[in-house]
Amino acid sequence: MKLAKLFVLPLLLTVFALGGCDENNNVISQPEDPGDETPTLPCEALGLNLRFNIGQDIFAVYENGLSSNVIHVFSSGSEVFIVLSNDDFAFGFSGPPTMDGQDCDLNVAMADFDKDGMFDETATMFTSTCAIENNGFIFTLFPNEAVINASDKMADAFQTFESTEMDIQCKESQVVSDQTFFEGLIKELGYTQPN
Repeated sequence: MKLAKLFVLPLLLTVFALGGCDENNNVISQPEDPGDETPTLPCEALGLNLRFNIGQDIFAVYENGLSSNVIHVFSSGSEVFIVLSNDDFAFGFSGPPTMDGQDCDLNVAMADFDKDGMFDETATMFTSTCAIENNGFIFTLFPNEAVINASDKMADAFQTFESTEMDIQCKESQVVSDQTFFEGLIKELGYTQPN
């Protein structure tokens, strides 16, 4: 068995809207056009302590544009289910949301090494956290120390995410029942659909 510790610091994202500079290198602010509409954001800003069902059960889908890593997040209100996938692996995590609904305590980790929709291994011990930032449009997985006790294969695969699973942008919402691969994995994690 291998015990792997990940120390991942959350990144600070700062976006500046600049209109340019004058001849003295002073910033010229871009005037706001009162006719401009607020852009529609791709994902609902839902707290992790709320059930993700806007008319139907949905995933919030977060994607790292610099890698092939994608996170499907679903909350039943009392449990958070996360499937992290890339071209090589799919990992599943679950745990309760914290009281404020912006964070979660993860205590289950599973691995699907061949991405056949069935988990191949469950870690004998796993602890980590997750966090929703910027009103739900950034999702940080493993923002603090994460510990996994599992086979060498699972622990080594898990560490491939160490440097990439930070501050992932929310791309879209997807209906759970339309994503059978991810729906099957969260059911293995303990998710049950309402009657």
